[in-house]
Order: sequence, then structure tokens, then C-alpha cells
Amino acid sequence: MSTRSRPRPAAADVVVVGGGFAGSILARILALGGRRVVLVDAARQPRFALGESTTPLGNLALERLGRRRGLEDLFALSSYGRWLRALPHLRRGLKRGFTFRAHRRGEPWRDDPARRLLVAASPNDEVADTHWLRAEVDHHLLRRAAAVGVEVREATTVDGVSIGDGGVRLRLVSGGHGGRSGEHSGRSGELGGGGRETLRAGCVVDAAGGAVARRLGVGEAPVPVASALLATHLEGVPERTALPSDGSGDGLGGQGAIVGAPYPEEAAAVHDLADWGWVYQLPFDRVGDRGRRSVGLLVEHRDGVDLERLGEDPAAAVAGLVEPYPSLRRQLSAGRPLRPWLFAPRIQRKLMRAAGERWLALPGAYAFTDPLFSTGIAWSLVGVERLAASSADGEALGGGFDRALAEPAAWHAQLAREADHIERLVAVAYAGFGAFDLFAGAASIYFAGASFGEMRARLGVAEDAGLRPAYGFLGAGDPVIDSALELAEDSLASGTNPERLRRQLIACLEARDIVGLDAPAASNLYPADLRISLERAARLGVTAADLAAVLPPVGSHLQETQ
Repeated sequence: MSTRSRPRPAAADVVVVGGGFAGSILARILALGGRRVVLVDAARQPRFALGESTTPLGNLALERLGRRRGLEDLFALSSYGRWLRALPHLRRGLKRGFTFRAHRRGEPWRDDPARRLLVAASPNDEVADTHWLRAEVDHHLLRRAAAVGVEVREATTVDGVSIGDGGVRLRLVSGGHGGRSGEHSGRSGELGGGGRETLRAGCVVDAAGGAVARRLGVGEAPVPVASALLATHLEGVPERTALPSDGSGDGLGGQGAIVGAPYPEEAAAVHDLADWGWVYQLPFDRVGDRGRRSVGLLVEHRDGVDLERLGEDPAAAVAGLVEPYPSLRRQLSAGRPLRPWLFAPRIQRKLMRAAGERWLALPGAYAFTDPLFSTGIAWSLVGVERLAASSADGEALGGGFDRALAEPAAWHAQLAREADHIERLVAVAYAGFGAFDLFAGAASIYFAGASFGEMRARLGVAEDAGLRPAYGFLGAGDPVIDSALELAEDSLASGTNPERLRRQLIACLEARDIVGLDAPAASNLYPADLRISLERAARLGVTAADLAAVLPPVGSHLQETQ
């Protein structure tokens, strides 16, 4: 070969495209397993990102990854109490559960059991879930990946992908300040101050919303739910109970704290339901006298919704949407945006394929439906844990990753089944917005599948290297959960009494209800009473002692509540 010939492309075992939390964690684990990993990201960290609310399933995946791989920071991130002690410099918010409030036009929100639902996910703050300030958490995880040898190339986009017998070739275009920041340097391979390069690898992972898949010609699949998003971070938003009176004596904050609530109602992922969609509020811990919360408005695509108008002036659109709802208006108008309101005309997406020869997509890159049940972080972390799995007979770290590459059809089939399941859960919940009993009944399907799956995971039910999990995410493929979804879909299509349908759904879910969704006097307030789970351990096929052994919080919780 002439010395003037084109230089041989740089080589890597794995290229991960996307420097968010999931891509960084997977890249780090693969590097710890001895692979040469390059992580390519179109932007630079730290950066603003949405998708901030965790759930027990995702945190359990983090906890197990941390324990099994000796990754202390992942273990610390898996619960609120551990995070505060080990990583206090990373900002977070306390999430004790899910709060739902149904608003009526022209009326302040009041504590009416028929229009609110609080479902706890943890018995105390120590083991609670969290809201992630993604700019800080993602940046931390990217730096940890670089520290174990992952070659991080920031401000670098993928301009083309080709796959052949010799491997994968990616055409990369770097930004004007180089492909990597010096702070994140792992192995050598910088692009040299901006330009183009071809990178050769054994395989590639799409962790960036389909950036790789689309370059390979993979198209979009239809999603049955459609909504637009208006979102930002606000500072100075008061809690509902702190809202001042409007002078009429009714106090637009309602009637104070909810009596008997399993947690303070806004120490949660707060969902405010309106006639055009819903609002999420994710509070972060206060720093000094300042509070921050992530706020987003999900606007359903319906006749009469002018998406172009919403996008012309997002701040004005937000003001107009909340104007008819006094409590929402006063709460959100008190906040100061920390960045301009962003607008996305449609947030739903799904690829036609999640894997192929020498490539695969992580769950969050493959599909996203809606933040209604905080599925984004959890599903992605569950996917990373599956790929990190190694078999009991000594298979190398990342054995699940190798199997997924060897059986792309199996990886796609599992993610497709779970994406379809999430879509159905969201669709029946959206259909129930007009009648709160319908919504609460639909939500019970999510809570049953999520809690049953969490307990199975805690019990360590074996999986086949992550490709065929014993229990799909949120109960995907579970005949009991499927039956409840079919009942809800059929009843919503034909019209039914909301209260009766809710009772029917609870009865249908009996075999999977291990958290007391059938409690007759709950008044739509559901604590995380682990004694109920112990009493129903047989529904998991184990004894109460077996279940208690994998639930460390049980002892302290019983002492607190007896």
C-alpha cells in the first residue's frame, strides 16, 4: 500500500452512539469486560435533558448492576437515601410515588377522593425513588465511563453507517472544537480539532433515539397515541398547599394537606389531568431557598388542537392551556423558567426494528410512548441490565449483549412486545381522562404489572441471558395483565359505567395484586404497606419468609407502622 493511501480506519470492538445515562452505563460495563469501546455523542455534557423520573423497577436494575459489578455509584443512585449520603453533589428530587389530580375548568382543585389518586412506591424516604437532574447525572455517568477506558467523542455525529462481513463502518463528523473534551479522555483517538473520519468496529449500539437505525434505513412504526409536549424547568413554584387565597375565602390551594396521604402529595411524580391532556411536575430538592421542578404539558392530538399555534410561542401556549384551571394557573405562573419552554409537536416514536446484523438499539432509542407512568428511565435500565447479564457457568461480562447480537430477532421481539404493551397501557389511561374512575382503573393495570414484576425481580427469577425474561417489563405478555387490558379496551370501546369497570379490573387483576389495589377503604390513597405483599407472597409462588428475605426495608417499616 502506498504511503499516500487512505489511512486504515480506527478500530473498536463496540461503538455506542448516544451519551445519555443508558449509553454511558452500557459502554462502561462493556469496557470493564475487556472490550474496546468508543462512545459517540452529538452534543457535549453537561446538557439539559428530559426523562427524569425513576421507578422501583429501574432502581432495582441499578442496584443489581451496582452490587454485581462493584459499581458503587450505580448502587448509590438506586435510592434516595443512599444518593444523599454518597453523591450529595448531584442534584435529585424525592419521589415517594405517583400523585394524580383531576382538575375541572373554572374550579380550584380540592381534596376530593373521587378526583385524586396517590399510590406510594416506597414505605419511607430512605428507599424511595428519585427525580434525576439529568444534566448532572448524565455528565457523572459519562465521566465514569471515560475513567474505565471508554473513548468518549463528544460533539460528533454519525453521518453514515455501513455493515458488512468485515464489521461496521461509521462515518463521523466532529464539531469545530474536536471530537472529545480533554476532561473525558479515555483511550487515544481524538478527531483532531474537527473534521470527518471513518471508524471501524465489530458492532454498534443505538442509544440515541434511532440515530444509527435511521442511517441503516430502518423506518418508523405507527404508535396509537399522539401528543405534543411543552416543557421546561421552573424555579419558585409553590406547592399546592402553599398557594395563597384569591381573597374569596376558598384559598386556591384547596383544603391543605390530604388527610391520610401515604406521603406529602408533591413528594412524587405529580400528574394534573385536564381536558386537553395532562401536566407533570417533578420537584427537585431545594438548594438554599430555591426550589426547581421539571414541568411538562402533554397535549393530545385532537380535532381543534392547533399544533402550529402551540409552537409559535410556547410560553404563551402554556399560559393559555392552564388559564381555565385556577390552581394550575396560579401554581405555574408563580414559577420562573430557567430555560425557554421547548416544544415538540409529537413525542411518540417507534422503529420498525430494534436490532439487526451487528447492531442493536437500547429500549429508549427503539421506542418512546409517553411519560405518564415514568417508563423511560426504568425500561432503559432494565434493558442495560439484560445486556450486562452473564450466565452462571462463567460466561464473560456482557454475555447478554453477545446473545442479543447473535439473536437480533429475539432482542427485537422482546422490545417490540414491551413497547406495544406500554402503548396499550398509555392508550387506556388517556381514554379514561374524562372520567376519573376509568383512569384509576386503567392505572391499576400499570401498578399491578409493575409491582408484580418488581417482586419477581427481587426474588431473582432466572432469565435466559436477558433475551427471554421470565416476566416482561410491566407484565408484557402476562395473560392476567393482558386480560385486564382487553377488558379495559373492550369496555371503553362499547361504553361502560366507570365505577363498575374499575371494580371489574381490580377483580381481573387479583392474581397479580400484591400491593392492595383492592383495599375497600383506600379512598384512592395507597401506601406501600409491605405487610400486604408478605400476606400475598403465595401469588408469587413463594412463602412470606422467602419474600421478606429480599425486602430489607420490611423490618424497619413494620416497626414504624405498628
